[in-house]
This record gives sequence, structure tokens and C-alpha cells, in this order.
Amino acid sequence: MKLSVKTLLSLSLVSFILCSCQDNVSNLKGWIGKSEADVLKPFPDKPHYETHYMASEAIGEIRVSVLDQYPPEDPGSKFVEIKETWWQRDDYTFTFIFHKPTGKWKVYDAFKWHKDIV
Repeated sequence: MKLSVKTLLSLSLVSFILCSCQDNVSNLKGWIGKSEADVLKPFPDKPHYETHYMASEAIGEIRVSVLDQYPPEDPGSKFVEIKETWWQRDDYTFTFIFHKPTGKWKVYDAFKWHKDIV
């Protein structure tokens, strides 16, 4: 999958913001391991952003956890599909990163950040 320059710049900006404003970013560890159906209960509407990519193609600070679990130099990483979804709620953006360890989407990482840092 090739990412457009606009997408790469957007991801770079989000990465910079997340690194610069850790007080306004929360890791949602309670979601890790949950199914896609579990996520859709409180977030039934269509996400405002969704993308799919192979783990070996993960770019940016927002995807560091993917790179930690599935290093690009590991040949198997090019076969691991990742799905990333973002929902906006009030003053926050919620991001869920899914993988398919058993053939079904499971939350691999989840966090939220405040609108004032974007």
C-alpha cells in the first residue's frame, strides 16, 4: 500500500503532536484484546477515519506499538493486516488499532487525544 504525501504529512503532524503533548493523550489499555463488536457498541457510527495497511508498512509515532510487535525487518510482518479507526466524541479523538491474531479483528492498541493538541 502506498501512502499519499498528504497522508504522510498528516501522520507526521499527529505524531509530532502526540509526542509534544503527552498530558492530553491517554492510552486506553482496557480496550486491548477486545473484539471489533465490543468497540462498535459505544461507537456504532462510521468512524471519521479508517485505514488498512500491512504491519511492515506502519509509519509514524502513532503506530510505534505496531512496529514493536511486528518489526519491519521480520518477513512475517508483511503478511499481518492492521486496521486503524478514529472516532470523534466531544473534545476527543479515539483511535483503535486492530490486528487479526486468530482471524478476527482484535484491539491491539487504543488511545484518545484532546482536540486542542491538533
